[in-house]
Amino acid sequence: MPAVCLRLSCDQRCVLVEVWDDSVTAPARKSPRLDDESGRGLMLVEALSDRWGWYVPHGPGGKVVWAEVHYSSGGVRAAAKLDDHGAVLR
Repeated sequence: MPAVCLRLSCDQRCVLVEVWDDSVTAPARKSPRLDDESGRGLMLVEALSDRWGWYVPHGPGGKVVWAEVHYSSGGVRAAAKLDDHGAVLR
């Protein structure tokens, strides 16, 4: 199973999500079928973030995909319809 690391950081304007994996293959959008169990990652990143990108880090190899969610844009709260306590609204 491939290794994956997640790092979250924030400041007064946004949350930064960084995901490292051991593959150097560039992220690419896919067109999954309805019953596919994978292939939606970048669609979700694009839908929920204000900015995203990727880079190959120095040292450990692999790649890092990063995404910023700005507080002022509504970001995840608006897209996922969360209440003030982070619970999903139905």
